[in-house]
Amino acid sequence: MITIARVVGAHGLKGELTLALESDMVARFTPPLAVTVGSEPPMALTITAFRLYGRFALVSTAQIHDRTEAEALIGCRLMVPDSDRWPLPAGRYYADDLVGLAVVAADGRTLGQVRRVLPGVANDLLELSSGQLVPMVRAWVEIDLATRLVTVLQALESVTDHAH
Repeated sequence: MITIARVVGAHGLKGELTLALESDMVARFTPPLAVTVGSEPPMALTITAFRLYGRFALVSTAQIHDRTEAEALIGCRLMVPDSDRWPLPAGRYYADDLVGLAVVAADGRTLGQVRRVLPGVANDLLELSSGQLVPMVRAWVEIDLATRLVTVLQALESVTDHAH
């Protein structure tokens, strides 16, 4: 399953969910959309209405009818099956494709693995297993999914200085 959004709040009294989108492909949210909520236990929802709301999105579902039900889902992920993954243009990556990739310096030194991808304002950051942060910018990194390798093109010290 891939995460396409996170529930960050409830909106109004009729069970609308406020979402932080983790997909910049807004068209994927066109209703009706079947999603799985990463709650315990997981829950199937059908998105019946979608609209952008500032930097968030508001959705209505067929299953959630009041604010209390919506608030119970705050913090949960909205997911779709891997088979629903949309193809990306060249140079774009799904964050979960990068997690676990080996990271090396341009001179071949091993720097660790990608622990996670942190969303940023100007660009995302790769958090390495060493704790170092590396900006995901073409001038700094080269990503090769075929070989499962990220090459840091700048000295790690200068990468870290620019990441803070």
